[in-house]
Amino acid sequence: MHFSTLSVCVDHAWFNIENRIYIFICDFERKRFKDSLKSSLKDFNIDTETWEEMANDRATWRSLMHKGAALSERNRTLAAEEKRRARKLRASIDDNGDGIPCPHCQKTFRARIGLTSHLRTDQPKVQRVNE
Repeated sequence: MHFSTLSVCVDHAWFNIENRIYIFICDFERKRFKDSLKSSLKDFNIDTETWEEMANDRATWRSLMHKGAALSERNRTLAAEEKRRARKLRASIDDNGDGIPCPHCQKTFRARIGLTSHLRTDQPKVQRVNE
């Protein structure tokens, strides 16, 4: 069996590298439409057991959809803002000088690898005295 391009199926992935076939088994299960619908209904704060009866009344269903979309969008925005606030707070705590100082200059580093790289490239100049 010869594959000239990348071929993917649900359970396996085939790769053709130098006319050799490598098969990798995927560890994930594809998300069904039913699962996607259920998570969306939960985000919109609609009961997953009785949504079909509510969908029969078009005006009520449209109203629920608009309110649920607004609620879901507001929750998503608040979660993103909170995540950004936490990231900025973490960065400001690191910038307060709590880092690792260089023994030769005034520079501070967040990680030890930064200090190691700095010491490797920016070593202090040693003045030699001619005897």
